[in-house]
Amino acid sequence: MWAVSDYVKGISSVNRNLEKRIEERTRELENANQRLATQNQLIEDVSSKLSRYLPQQVYQSIFSGEIDAKLQSRRKFLTVFFSDIRDFTRKTEQLEPEALSEILNVYFSTMTEVVKAHGATLDKFIGDAIFAFFGDPETLGIEKDAERCLEMAISMQQMMTGLQPRFVRLGLSDELEIRIGINSGYCAVGNFGSYDRLDYTIIGTPVNIAARLQDAAEPRTILVSKSSHALISNKFQFRPRGKFELKGIADQIEAFEVVADDEKKSIHSHHAGEQFTALKDQLAGIDIGQLGEAERNELLTVMSKLLKR
Repeated sequence: MWAVSDYVKGISSVNRNLEKRIEERTRELENANQRLATQNQLIEDVSSKLSRYLPQQVYQSIFSGEIDAKLQSRRKFLTVFFSDIRDFTRKTEQLEPEALSEILNVYFSTMTEVVKAHGATLDKFIGDAIFAFFGDPETLGIEKDAERCLEMAISMQQMMTGLQPRFVRLGLSDELEIRIGINSGYCAVGNFGSYDRLDYTIIGTPVNIAARLQDAAEPRTILVSKSSHALISNKFQFRPRGKFELKGIADQIEAFEVVADDEKKSIHSHHAGEQFTALKDQLAGIDIGQLGEAERNELLTVMSKLLKR
């Protein structure tokens, strides 16, 4: 018969074996958790680096599953933006490579922040040019997309003034000036390329028109196509520029130039001057003494309003 002591010893042996197995499993789980944490950190590091090579909206859409990594495209109405620095190669040809790289990095870093602030999809940098668009993968409606695009373009032109002193410190003697082209229309947007190398971008005639309008624009100006102008003509002030024959585009393209803020002030001042001249001419023919009290009060009210403008 089994003695009680033998039974206790058996239980103790089982407990020791069980404890040993629990300790082993605990160590295995700790090691697995450590490997998992290392892998997660590696994924986060790679993901963070990868995000710098993709437009922010595209990166988020890929990792959320909204965009699949396969060859596909769809038709969508977009507003397309192109900008470049006029005569950049000529103005920087005497610079050392390090200074040239620093100038481009400062310029692109600043403009990328402007792009992000306005919600554009930054397609790519092409030399010193910037290619971006509104309407995919996120859109606020075609009118609002076009409005945001032009607001971004105006902001970029304004930012260039503040960048000039930094460029001078880096050895640049000539002022850098950007020119911008904007166009709206239906494009093909999606993944293009091959199974091994995909590029999320847009293609189509509207893209080519935006690029050619940028080429046709004068330094420090923004040229907008008729299709974009129709969406935002009530939001901004434009100057008609007529029709352009653009390289690679069969039909002539009607374009409008955005009126800068300082020009708006000049135009307003000019119109105000014309108003005061016309008012002066009219007052010269009025005999104040012949006006009744009500008429004099009305005249004073009108003059007061004009003086406050």
